[in-house]
Amino acid sequence: MLCFQKLLLQCVCLEVICFTFAYNADYTIKLPTSMTALKGSCVVIPCEFSIPDYDKYAESIIGMWHFDNWEYINHPDSSQVVTRFKGRTDLIGDLQKHDCSLKIDEVKVDDTGPFCFRFEVPRNIKASYVNHMVLIHITDSPDAPSINCLPELKAGVAVTVTCSVPHTCPTNPPNIIWSYTNAFFTVYHNKTGNGAWQVYSVLKFVPLASDHKSRLTCTAKYWGGKQADISVLLNVTYRPKNVNIEYKESRIKEGASVGLLCASDSYPPASRYQWYNVIRDQTLRLPQTSATIYVQNVSRKTGTFFCTSQNTEGFTNSTTVRLNVEYKPEILSESACTVDITGQLTCQCIVDSNPPPEIEWRVSGSILSESNTGLNSFFINNTRGQQNTVTKVLQGWVPFTGNLSCSATNTQGKASMSFTRPKSDLYIYIAIVAAVLIIATGAGLCRLKLKRNERTKHAARIAFTNNYGQTKSERETETQDYDMNDIYENVQAGEDIYVNVNTVTTRGLRNESLQLGSP
Repeated sequence: MLCFQKLLLQCVCLEVICFTFAYNADYTIKLPTSMTALKGSCVVIPCEFSIPDYDKYAESIIGMWHFDNWEYINHPDSSQVVTRFKGRTDLIGDLQKHDCSLKIDEVKVDDTGPFCFRFEVPRNIKASYVNHMVLIHITDSPDAPSINCLPELKAGVAVTVTCSVPHTCPTNPPNIIWSYTNAFFTVYHNKTGNGAWQVYSVLKFVPLASDHKSRLTCTAKYWGGKQADISVLLNVTYRPKNVNIEYKESRIKEGASVGLLCASDSYPPASRYQWYNVIRDQTLRLPQTSATIYVQNVSRKTGTFFCTSQNTEGFTNSTTVRLNVEYKPEILSESACTVDITGQLTCQCIVDSNPPPEIEWRVSGSILSESNTGLNSFFINNTRGQQNTVTKVLQGWVPFTGNLSCSATNTQGKASMSFTRPKSDLYIYIAIVAAVLIIATGAGLCRLKLKRNERTKHAARIAFTNNYGQTKSERETETQDYDMNDIYENVQAGEDIYVNVNTVTTRGLRNESLQLGSP
């Protein structure tokens, strides 16, 4: 009774009409009786009111907020506001739409209230809703966000995750940040009643195998700088990856045994394995199905291995592995020496060896090198060919008469081979040229002889035809003339005929004188 009398006295002194729902149902207000606010952030007190003939006074009505002791925390005239609230409050509601909501920024510990809304219509009506005051509970730290329960994830399959956080500052809601950056998210805001709000961030992403056992974190950053977060552990199922074959021995001696492990990364763990041995172009499926196998009596021809790791999500093959099998050098049969037509010697010593060998050339047991031969016309070249094969080439005009040999040595042993110096290709070339000249000369002589025989036969036929049916003297005369013509014709055949010309001509003249001297 004493409190009511005190309140009535304050109303009379301030010329204020104080209403409650009990006294006048036409003056109503709707606002929460209590709220929670974060220290340093902001809080919005939702407020909705109504008065009789509202439309009549809507354009001229003004609003303000005060404590229960009538100290103003918000007023159109800022000089009426108490010092500790100046610049921190804002009547953000539209009074013409019945909205009397108040925002308090940079909330302090003693901003607890109670707070009351008051309206005034100049030169008409004034009232405070003293029966509907708001108390604010100030918290020093924000509420942690919450994440919906996640199922077991599958690598490569999209999933949706929701993170939510409550707040009482709808004008500057918390900003939700995800630790998973390569994804899309959508933000929603919902009222939950009594001035409280809920902000939701819905994340959609495709988990990777590398996300397994990682933490997905949702962080809420509040207006004013404070923040809170929550994390969940991701369980992502994926088929085996990073499948490879492991073995302890880095160097395996030929003939020894070795254990091979098919290692992989998968979730759930791999439950089945398959092994394969590749020899040349043939792939053999081994009977073992465990993670570890043992290979007996390994050799340089053992080939390569690969394995398959399998779980409920699928299977993956490993990379191919060739065992590092060490063995002593072997000089291959392709090794040989050749000499070209210029007399230059080229020798190749081809060695199959692991580890790579040291190769030396020797002449009659002495190591052959540039320093001890004094020759600058040869060189030694090292090249690495196919797997574990080394070729050492000796080239130059190396005049040796002793035995030439090649020796190869590594940690597993030694091998050597002797070489026979081949004959120079120059002699073969000369022999071929000489044979060609002999054949050409013989063919020319045969052709010349045939031409001479043909001319002799042709001359005989002509003489026989002309002499037929003539007297003896006429035939003799014509025979003499023919002999002379034949002689001159033969002279054109070659220089060696001139000897015959002198003989025949003398004979012809002799015959002619004999004829002239007869009676």
